[in-house]
Amino acid sequence: MEIDKATVEQFSTNFKLKAQQLESILESTVDVETGVVGVSHRVDLIGSSEAEDVIMRGSPLGSREMEHVGRYADLTDAEWWEFIYNFDKAKMLGDPTSKYLLAGVAAMNRKKDLRIINALGGSARQVKEDRTSESIALPAAQTIVHGSAGLTRAKLVTALEILGLEDVDLEAALDQVTLVCTQRQVSDVLNDDKLTSADYNTVRLMMDGKIDYFMGAKWKKSN
Repeated sequence: MEIDKATVEQFSTNFKLKAQQLESILESTVDVETGVVGVSHRVDLIGSSEAEDVIMRGSPLGSREMEHVGRYADLTDAEWWEFIYNFDKAKMLGDPTSKYLLAGVAAMNRKKDLRIINALGGSARQVKEDRTSESIALPAAQTIVHGSAGLTRAKLVTALEILGLEDVDLEAALDQVTLVCTQRQVSDVLNDDKLTSADYNTVRLMMDGKIDYFMGAKWKKSN
């Protein structure tokens, strides 16, 4: 008997997930509103106001109106499904149902991040004085031209400048600035000698090849 004809194949009873993003990366960076009833949820924003110099004691106060803006958070739906036929399960050594469920939860978590990213550069729906709504596009002053370069020091400085001009407190816990980037953009930063060298900063980014907190912002990688 030829020995190679007597060999057999052993099949595993365990199913393993391929490398993928399992948890939502960005859900913790936004306000989560639960128990919403209806197709949208209104959020009222109150702007800033300025104090006035006293010209004369007892002078009548003029008319003032605090900036008050209503924004809508519209509910959107997403679903995931995968068929597992009973006759297919009967032919398997193990049951893949639990791994399918994990893959489904991971898919929904990635969908959350995609919705958040799309909202970052998208338009906001605002309530006007006549109670109708209008679409407010992201102002050009709050965008940075991409150009042919990736994520550069100049772009990071410009982003922080935009936030600073809007009086965003980079050190306040409630105003924690989050920088959402891709792995390619992380590579752009790690390839910049002035951003990774100890001669220019005290945060050694090359120690473990990842960025957690840098230049006043919490970095979140989402591909």
